[in-house]
Parts: sequence; C-alpha cells; structure tokens
Amino acid sequence: MYKIPTFASIKTLEKTFQKIKETNFNELFISDLQEIDSAVAILNLLYKNCHLYYDDDHLLKQFHHEKNPFFAKLIDAHVHGQIKLEDFSANFNEILENIEALEEQGGSSVHLYEGGIASSNKGYLNLNTTIKDKMLVFSRSIDFKVDQNPTNNTFTGWEFLKKIELPINAAVIVDNYIIANFEKWEHNLFEILRNLIPHELNNTFHLTLFSSSYGKDPSYIEMKLKKITTFINNLNRPFNIETNLYIVGNHKNHDRQIFSNYYRLVCGRSFDFYNNQGIINAGTYLNYFPLNSEVNLSYFNELESFRLIAKDPAYQSFFGSKVMNRLLI
Repeated sequence: MYKIPTFASIKTLEKTFQKIKETNFNELFISDLQEIDSAVAILNLLYKNCHLYYDDDHLLKQFHHEKNPFFAKLIDAHVHGQIKLEDFSANFNEILENIEALEEQGGSSVHLYEGGIASSNKGYLNLNTTIKDKMLVFSRSIDFKVDQNPTNNTFTGWEFLKKIELPINAAVIVDNYIIANFEKWEHNLFEILRNLIPHELNNTFHLTLFSSSYGKDPSYIEMKLKKITTFINNLNRPFNIETNLYIVGNHKNHDRQIFSNYYRLVCGRSFDFYNNQGIINAGTYLNYFPLNSEVNLSYFNELESFRLIAKDPAYQSFFGSKVMNRLLI
C-alpha cells in the first residue's frame, strides 16, 4: 500500500498538535474556516496517508507514555495499518544536510521539521512554517470542465499551474499525442511547460514525456524532442532542466496525465485543448488531484507503470537526457 513519505521531528509534531489543541474552533467557524480545514488536512495526512519517518524514538514513546492523545492516535493508526511509523533517527541528519540523501527519498517526500535543505527552495514540501498556506492546496481537488461553449467552460487556461503554491522540481507528462500534435504545441504543450516549470529553483528540474510514435522513425522523434528542448532553453530559467522522452504503445496511455511532485492532473483526452488561434476546440474534463486529496493515493499507482518503463535497462524507445527523473526513481 502506497503512503506519502513524510519526515518529521517529534518536537515539531508536538508543537503542531499543541497548536491544534489550543485552537478555539468555535470562534473559527465564524472567522476562519480555512484554519479548520487546514487542521483537518494535516491530521488526515498524519493519521491516514503517511509513511512517517521520525527522528526521536525515545521522545515518541515518552509522549505516548504521558497519554498525549495525538501521539496515542498516531501509534494506534500505525498498529491498525492505516499508516506506517519508522524510527529514522540514525539517518535523519543526513536528509537535513545532504541533498543526495534527500533525493534518495523520492520526489514526493513531505517534511515537517525546522531548518534543513528541504526548506531552501529545492522543490520539496516543508510544512513547518506554512501548514495553513500549503495544506489546502495539498489536500483539495479541483474539477475543470473544458468546453467550446463559454457558458459551460470552467477552464481559463494553463496559467493556473503557476498559481499552485506547491514546490516543484520534476514533472512527468503522459499523452499519446504529444508527437502527433506538434503543430498545436504553441498554445498547448508549450503553454503547459511555460506555466509548469518554476521561475526559481535551487535544483535541477527533471521533465519526462511519455508518448506514442504513430509510426514515426527515431530521427523524426529526435527532431521533435529538439524543438521541445529548444523552447525550454529559450525560457531562460536560471537552473538546469533535464528533458527526456519515452515512446510507448498506444494502449499504455489511456488517460492523459501530468504528474508533479505533489499533484497529478487527469484529462479524458489529449492536452491539446486549443487550436492554432488559441481558442478552445475540445470538450473534456481536467481534474487536479493533490497528493493528500485521494483516499487510495492513486498518484503512486498511476505513476508505477511509467516508473517500471524508465527503470528497465533494456527499454530501447528512449530519447534525450540520460538523467533519471526523480519522480520515476
């Protein structure tokens, strides 16, 4: 069963629980419902969705012995298989100080502690000082309707991607028609990349595309990938961007999806919503599912088949950078 890898200081958890305990929720029902929703979201992460790696086993047992109800529930959730607790004290300092150790934990790790390199714009989610700001966008799904009729359409453009206040240092785009629809790239794929790739990042950005070839030969695919990388280079982002492309059979990519570190987008058709004039000419849905919004954490299940392709040393239909996307490790 997949869980969100979450690294937490027991002291920081205690402060978080204490703040929730001291909150006057009766007043918040009138003044700030978002504060309530944020509290529910962080508890949902900790009690239902996480594999919690913690830094101090002695302190955890102390709080449990003192019958702290929050820690008692945490341990109870572990005992009943809802989450997994793991003493990570021997290696905790490594992920605080060493980027290689942090990267080894995968691209979707969540961090709840003070300091550490995860809080230095490396593209990882550190909730220590931003729980209220980040938990809602990390926990609430959004449904868009894409329609040629303005009365029915609720999708206002790919600009919403850069407004998602979650860190990002990698993306995987799955769409059978990326190569086939190259003439529509300006208002579709390029607009997605323009808004998906952050403007600032103290790390290398990884971008991987999965598409079908529709009978095109390797030289043609390499030419199209070069056009994509040229566009990305012309964005002039102040960090390195590693881009690669896997060609897969048509049966592999039914739903079109975009994965980032902390959310996925699901669409019922290709992402070419716009025609060459920038006008919507499609009818479909687009769903935004942040990691903490799905009960069964479908993000990891959906990504697994593409991870297996990327990790197969015998897979031949591969183009571009040899750097493995951190979401596919």
